Amino acid sequence: ISGPGDLSEAEIEKALAKYLAKFQFCYEKALLSDSSLAGNIRLQWDIGTSGSVSGSKVLNSQLKNAALHSCIQGVLKGISFPHPKGGSVTAKKTFSFRSSTL
Repeated sequence: ISGPGDLSEAEIEKALAKYLAKFQFCYEKALLSDSSLAGNIRLQWDIGTSGSVSGSKVLNSQLKNAALHSCIQGVLKGISFPHPKGGSVTAKKTFSFRSSTL
């Protein structure tokens, strides 16, 4: 977490936790077209002073699937984070996706 604002990692994780099912849905939808899809995706996004996401980008990804990247970024844009104190912040996180086929 960087930038002039102050927002704890715990606050960001708590906000993200409410959307885990939506991130999982993006992954499962992508699995329908590529059943071998698995790996990590590292994202960076900006959280403005209002708590809204103003931009996001894929830093690196083992998941070579543009539709999945787009879906995950769409979920991120819809998340309301707590308002950072003192300015905006930039967050980075690695998401891991693995298929649990039987």
